[in-house]
Amino acid sequence: MRRMPTEQTIQSCREVTITRETKSIQFCCCGLSQIIRSSFCTVISLILVFHFSSAAPAAEDESKWLPWYELGGFYGSDDGSRGEVALFAPFEQRSRALGFVDLRGKLFEENVSEFNLASGYRWMLHNGWNLGAWGGLDARESSIDNRFYQLSAGFDALHSDFDFRVNGYAALSDPKMSPELAQVRLSGNRILMVGGEEIALSGADIEVGARVPLERFLGGVSAHELRVYAGGFHFDDDDALQDVSGPKVRVAWRVNDVISAIPGSRLTFEAEFSNDNVRDSRWEGGIRLSIPFSTSKMPSTASLAALSAQERRMTERLERDTDIITAQSDEEPVIDPATGMALNRLAIANGGTSLQRAILKARRNGLVIVQGTHTGNAVLNRSQTLAGGGSSLTVLGRDSGTTSSFTVPGSPARIRHTGDSAALTLERHNHVLGLHLVGAGRGSGLVNNVGILGRRSLGNVTLANNTITDFGNDGIALRKVTTNRDLLITNNTILRVGLDGVIVRIIDDAVVSAEIRGNRVRGVIQDGIDIHTNDNSKLTYTVENNIVRNAGDDGLDFDFLDNSRVRLFVYNNLLTGSQSNGMEFDIEDTSRVFGTMSNNTINSIVGEGIEFDQDNNSHAKFKIIGNTVTATTDDPLDIDLEDESTGLYRVADNLFLGDPGTDIDIDTKLNCLSCLLSLQMFENVSRSDFNFDELGTTTFELEDTLDTNTLRGSAIFDIDAGIKIVPFGTFFDGPEN
Repeated sequence: MRRMPTEQTIQSCREVTITRETKSIQFCCCGLSQIIRSSFCTVISLILVFHFSSAAPAAEDESKWLPWYELGGFYGSDDGSRGEVALFAPFEQRSRALGFVDLRGKLFEENVSEFNLASGYRWMLHNGWNLGAWGGLDARESSIDNRFYQLSAGFDALHSDFDFRVNGYAALSDPKMSPELAQVRLSGNRILMVGGEEIALSGADIEVGARVPLERFLGGVSAHELRVYAGGFHFDDDDALQDVSGPKVRVAWRVNDVISAIPGSRLTFEAEFSNDNVRDSRWEGGIRLSIPFSTSKMPSTASLAALSAQERRMTERLERDTDIITAQSDEEPVIDPATGMALNRLAIANGGTSLQRAILKARRNGLVIVQGTHTGNAVLNRSQTLAGGGSSLTVLGRDSGTTSSFTVPGSPARIRHTGDSAALTLERHNHVLGLHLVGAGRGSGLVNNVGILGRRSLGNVTLANNTITDFGNDGIALRKVTTNRDLLITNNTILRVGLDGVIVRIIDDAVVSAEIRGNRVRGVIQDGIDIHTNDNSKLTYTVENNIVRNAGDDGLDFDFLDNSRVRLFVYNNLLTGSQSNGMEFDIEDTSRVFGTMSNNTINSIVGEGIEFDQDNNSHAKFKIIGNTVTATTDDPLDIDLEDESTGLYRVADNLFLGDPGTDIDIDTKLNCLSCLLSLQMFENVSRSDFNFDELGTTTFELEDTLDTNTLRGSAIFDIDAGIKIVPFGTFFDGPEN
């Protein structure tokens, strides 16, 4: 009983069923992904169609030449080993002419596959030569999953003793992006990418061959046949790094009629060697088995014995380069994707070159590589990238659009500055990475001793993987961000500074998207990370995966002032040991803030865990979900509304474990004449009291979800009688959203 394939198998199989009388066979090619690989199955399927639809032999004068199929395997250098299958089938026959199709499928190492379809015509001449011409289409899926197509055509002249072939190939596919092949290198005063694209090459090859007369050595006619070939090839493209050109030689040892019951069967042992300026020396060796077969309209294989040597050569396989030749693209300039700026020039600051001199040499749109130790301070030009030795810089090919990582050469960069100024001052479109900046000391009293300073209108800045230690003022201070650009501050380490670890101020109607991710801040005198938005600015902020330890003031401090418009996402931060609050939010002056806080951990805080202060007609909508707040000496959560402000807060799935006597304290103040506070609070666990107060002429609405919260120890609910209890699901569309 035939087992039926599952639905999943059917989706990945090419299935052929051939029936002859009461016999049937089903063939299924499974596990060969992509269109080209399925073409491999097509060739096998067609072979089976020919083989199992065979019937009684026809009369000898109906057809002279038989179709044949071939199976082979080759072992080659440079991941060139492969299995292959081929089908040669006549579609028109005359006494001295033959039209045919030649189909091939190949599966290589490294998941490379290829399919070739060709159609040709050959004529027998009276002088013993056969002339042929053919044309075809080739498809290849490369090792990096790029798919290429080419047109191919050729001419061959075959004699019983000699061969001559010339073939041409025209690539049809555009270059494909190839991050796996791309390489970034320094060349003089430039940084360039090669191999950003994989390119299919067009070209030609030529081959001549001769049969070695073995009968002279073996004492008569033999089933063995030895042929040797020599030729050359050339492939190129204007955008390729190099052309591919060189010689090749091939040897084929054939054993004809290797299966005595199948005249015309052939076993071929073949070896080939080639050399070119890109792939160097390449060789392969393998074996092919060719089997002719008959159908209801074709003679039996016995008729092959009656064919002359010239007639047999009419069904020779097409010899051509079935592999679509690909190469790396040529050199191209690069762009720093962090800033979007081209890196047109290169300068290196090492022990013999001052940092500032290298910065001036690189000018705008330049890359400055910093190696070794430097003293003093430096001011960057606009549109510059400053990279320390050993750091990893991602660049983008200007033409290919391919990204590649480049390891900056040289020893790690260390800049020491003890003067009363910034060690490094930024301009617009700067990217600084892989530096270690050392200042005058946290207690130096130098009020301008900053690690990295943005002193003027600033935007489109990336600061990544830097270490900033022992400065008298801030570690990173971007105090005048005014342009409509992006900011990224990521994976920096800031230790022992006299004011804030990171301070960012957005001003003057700026529209900014900013990300502060993965930074480590410890031992700062004031806030770990301090964010201000002023002057009608619009900001989208992501603060994620930062660790702030032992800040002298707040761990994270957010101030949204002067009619700001903010979207804020605060995720997965660890804040511990702060001497004031873990997180503090001041929302004032008609500002509107929409935020989400989730999965943050706040512990060992001297003040409050999370504090919200809304003043002066501000509006806030916050989701506070899945946070853990432990060991606070003041309230784990404090929300205060004043001065006609409105707030909508969802507090869910949090763990509040403040010290004994602390509260979940949510209030509207006396100076609220028309404040509106809407609160949804459910499924929290707390050992602090829930203390909700409504003061002044306000509206405080509380969803009826308190019974879903879990109280520990002696914690209680203390709810002002004036608070309006509204139905579950009134705010935020219910707890499930």
